[in-house]
Amino acid sequence: MSDYSEYILTDREVEDMVRESAVRQYNLTGDVDQLAEDAFFPGTEDMEVDDSQGIEKEVNVVKLEKSRQSARECRARKKLRYQYLDDMIEEREKANLLLREELNKYVVWCQQLDSNQVPAGLKEFLSSDRYQGSS
Repeated sequence: MSDYSEYILTDREVEDMVRESAVRQYNLTGDVDQLAEDAFFPGTEDMEVDDSQGIEKEVNVVKLEKSRQSARECRARKKLRYQYLDDMIEEREKANLLLREELNKYVVWCQQLDSNQVPAGLKEFLSSDRYQGSS
């Protein structure tokens, strides 16, 4: 089984990729972290809460933000994983196509040999390293 550890991203790498994507997509300038905080917590800098419930609400807001961030990172990892799988499928399909073409060539060669004809390219193939290496 292949080792795909090189394709697994850390949370920090995903966070950086998401941040870079947001900067490109929305043409953000300035402090991206502050813009993100303002987007997730609009108007919270002026928010007044009493001390007994303030800590609870603050903890809930932090937990909610962590949950949202985790979900964003999960979606980004999932997207990358699917892109990787799509690339792998494309490579396998190309390899299958090449193998089918090679198989068809050998079938034609066999038909020509059955009719006592020497196929074009057979002599070169038999003297090639590819054939010599399989013996």
